Amino acid sequence: MLARARLRTQGGEQEVVIVDVSPGGLAGTTDHPPARGDFVEILVGDNALVGQVKWSSTRRFGISLRERISVISLLSGESGGVTLRQRETVRREQARSADDHRTRGRRLEFLIFCAAGVLGTLIVADFIGDALQGLQIARTAMAGTP
Repeated sequence: MLARARLRTQGGEQEVVIVDVSPGGLAGTTDHPPARGDFVEILVGDNALVGQVKWSSTRRFGISLRERISVISLLSGESGGVTLRQRETVRREQARSADDHRTRGRRLEFLIFCAAGVLGTLIVADFIGDALQGLQIARTAMAGTP
């Protein structure tokens, strides 16, 4: 893997090339690698990865990341979080959103069902009222009163 990134240290910011990445760390190359033990920030696209330099040589260095990352998300250039914690938060929010949509759908379905029930009841009541009115007219006619 080769990816361009920015390396922030106490001494400033410089360009690096990430040559290897795993969920727990990465290796990079630059003209002035950070010293072993330094805490650094690697900016890959919109993502900031924080870690500690575990080894350093003339041009290369290795970092142990503070949080585990999704290598696939980092390689695909996704923004909005590549750490597994951020990915889990996004997944939970999406699941919650899907649950909210299902809940709204069920509520709408219930309201439609209730409205249909009320409408059906009104139609049946009107039909029964008409039938009873017809019976009342027949009863009145049979009693002989106009």
